[in-house]
Amino acid sequence: MDGTIEEIPSDPMVRVESVAGTKAGEPVVIVRSGGGTRTNLVFCDAFQNNASKDLILPLRLLGFGGGPSCPPLFRLLFVDDKRALRADFERWAAMPELAHLVPCHGAIVYKDAPQILRSIARSEEHTSELQSLAYLVCRL
Repeated sequence: MDGTIEEIPSDPMVRVESVAGTKAGEPVVIVRSGGGTRTNLVFCDAFQNNASKDLILPLRLLGFGGGPSCPPLFRLLFVDDKRALRADFERWAAMPELAHLVPCHGAIVYKDAPQILRSIARSEEHTSELQSLAYLVCRL
């Protein structure tokens, strides 16, 4: 695919943004539906909702399971500004009419979307010391 997020044509019901703090402009798609009464967020990798039971052991050890999260390996490899990432999770949580979170990896979140995003933002505050390569190797 050639081009950038900024080159996607404008549409009042669909907007594509780069996730703040990511190294390569991780996209999030903001979709208004229900005649503009609902906001849905579609994520690539910054938000995942994988059940541990559905994952093989190496992926569980790397922190990809356990429900809604911004996985540790994603933060380690693809985030260069954790404060900016946390601010985006908080901004999305404050969106009016936020209804669903649609991850590319895992189950769609149909309930409590704002609360889940706020929880992920709070976890970003307390996990920076855990995001080192040494910590990741220790988990393996």
